[in-house]
Amino acid sequence: MSSSDIPKIKKIIDPNGTSYSEASSATMYYKAAKGIDEKIISKLNPGITEKSAVVFEVSSDLWKEKGWKAIVDADDDLEFEIK
Repeated sequence: MSSSDIPKIKKIIDPNGTSYSEASSATMYYKAAKGIDEKIISKLNPGITEKSAVVFEVSSDLWKEKGWKAIVDADDDLEFEIK
């Protein structure tokens, strides 16, 4: 399996139905601060793990509400409740 085959969160949706895209520069800074060094082109062999992160900028007050969802870029764009 290639690391590029792993499903990733492509957007989040707030309780009101508004969607948010990734804050690319914030994601880059967060990964650097946490030492997350993704293998973008590498193959993932047995016993190898991969870490990733995606940052979204949202209102802290709105984030406290229930009903947030994450949309994952998989076969049919899977939707998961996150709060």
